Amino acid sequence: MAREYEEDPSAPEHIAQMAGRLVEAVAKAIVPDAKRYVPVLTSYLRNHIEAHRVTDDHWRVVADAEYAAAVEAGHTTRAGTHVAAQPYLRPAAYKNRDFR
Repeated sequence: MAREYEEDPSAPEHIAQMAGRLVEAVAKAIVPDAKRYVPVLTSYLRNHIEAHRVTDDHWRVVADAEYAAAVEAGHTTRAGTHVAAQPYLRPAAYKNRDFR
């Protein structure tokens, strides 16, 4: 026997809210992992890793230090020596990819 289907006009809004809460939870879960993975010399970089709301369903995890990208991706010094990457954001995001 077929079941009646009633469309809930508020369903898209509820789904968007649930998705927004999930995105927020994932962003906030990435922050402590990134802080745990980041190499620490002065604690400045670790203390400046935060999650920021961009829109209701868009969050950004930010490492707000001038040298954050150089630590994550590696770099070459002015003297020409290579400093290896010490990733902390990518591993934290990867760890939380299957967030439930």
